[in-house]
Amino acid sequence: MRRLAAAMVVALCSGYTVAGAAQGARNIASLAGIEGVEIFVEQMSPAQEALGLSERVIRADVELQLRRAAVHVLSQVDQCGVLPCLYVHVTTTPAQGATASFVHVGLQQLVSLSRDTSVSLSVETWHALGRIGMAPSSQTAERVRDAVRNEVDQFITAYLDANPRR
Repeated sequence: MRRLAAAMVVALCSGYTVAGAAQGARNIASLAGIEGVEIFVEQMSPAQEALGLSERVIRADVELQLRRAAVHVLSQVDQCGVLPCLYVHVTTTPAQGATASFVHVGLQQLVSLSRDTSVSLSVETWHALGRIGMAPSSQTAERVRDAVRNEVDQFITAYLDANPRR
């Protein structure tokens, strides 16, 4: 029961909602015509690094996965901005020898307001369903990496559905 409560706290602190989860499928159209994506992995905290999590390793995993699926990876910049950006965020919370985690992968794009096209914003236009997990602390890094791979697989599927190869 405590583990479930901890996982729910992680999800709630991450801003994950059931309504938000449902939006991924209907926003596949927002991926049409994208020629590639930049990858941005949110900075890991010292506590996450102590668990074996690393921005560098997660980024390398995501980049390899995208390249294998023939999704072009654009050059990395300091933060998501003008280029379509696949954003990866990991939240972890310790819970009595275990660690609860939440993984979020979404695509941010520069969009313009229909009522005033001079106003452009970087907005998340697609996201995977999100993964909540609980694992012994010694297994957290590998479980989180698996969750990220699963989320990126959802992106790849949506991207390829929106951009069929000719």
